[in-house]
Amino acid sequence: MRIRKSTWILLCMLVFVILGVGFFEYRRAQALKSAQGDQPPILPNWTADNVFKITVKYNEDRSTLQFMRDKNNNWVYVDRQSNTMPQDEINTTLTELFALTPTQKIEQGTPVSWLGLSPPVASFDVMNISGEEKLVKIGNASPVRTGYYLQVDNETPVIVPYNDVIQILDRIYLKIRPATWITPLVQTEPSISSTAVVPLPFQNP
Repeated sequence: MRIRKSTWILLCMLVFVILGVGFFEYRRAQALKSAQGDQPPILPNWTADNVFKITVKYNEDRSTLQFMRDKNNNWVYVDRQSNTMPQDEINTTLTELFALTPTQKIEQGTPVSWLGLSPPVASFDVMNISGEEKLVKIGNASPVRTGYYLQVDNETPVIVPYNDVIQILDRIYLKIRPATWITPLVQTEPSISSTAVVPLPFQNP
């Protein structure tokens, strides 16, 4: 059975379209990868050693966990019966939090409520030994769970890697939270929600 000339032309056109789309996506991914390499972390000048007090809040169940350094420079829980906490775990968590690096910026003017940042799903209020404070807000998961929306104070929101955020939150809940700590309103573990995520216009940082 002979294939007509017009069919061959259509097949060739289809191949060129597929190759063109693939090349475009490859160049886009390479450009994004290159842009990511130039981006500083969210709090480049902060270190765990300089932090004096931390307040972690989960909006889902209105729970709050707060800890600070004592006179011996050790981390202790605030207003909790247990003052024993894993020093290395909190220092590691702070280091990972400050090192979160944006992969994308959200277009200016995008309502933060669309991103789950008003109010945030979770937040880290950190104070250093000089009294300076920074509020790191974590919102919803981005489409297809490539990352989480994040905002520092009132700066432009960004997307940070999904697994990096999950690792930080898991450590807070599984290793740092006191075993006797019971959340005020809900007895179940709060979780980051990826619901109500809408497609948004992105721009590379």
